[in-house]
Amino acid sequence: RAGPGLRLGAGSRRLQRGGRSSELRRQLENVVVQARDQGLPVRTSVSPLADNERADIDGRRHGLVKLVADADTGELVGGHIVAEEAGAMIHEIVALMATHGSARIGGAAIHAYPTLSESVKAALAGLEA
Repeated sequence: RAGPGLRLGAGSRRLQRGGRSSELRRQLENVVVQARDQGLPVRTSVSPLADNERADIDGRRHGLVKLVADADTGELVGGHIVAEEAGAMIHEIVALMATHGSARIGGAAIHAYPTLSESVKAALAGLEA
């Protein structure tokens, strides 16, 4: 089992279209692999931007938010955002990781409507399901 100092990477990356899908898929799985290699039982959640009303309004429905949490404690240990506006959403994931916050805590926060950050909230809710 990993110690309390476990920190896996949080990343934000601009959506790449074209022949890079296998590389992107590998990078998205890397956080889960790192956690499992360290003996940490994990739970994952993915929220596609296609389900986000702000993304629909803006015509930017391509992308996703993927989060990884400790299955026992709910502590957020990693995440990825693949979207044109990833930089506008990644701060919430980084803040939760820096404070050892859980999906329950992050999901309980008010998220303005309609905003892209609702995709982060949806992914957090998926970790609690």
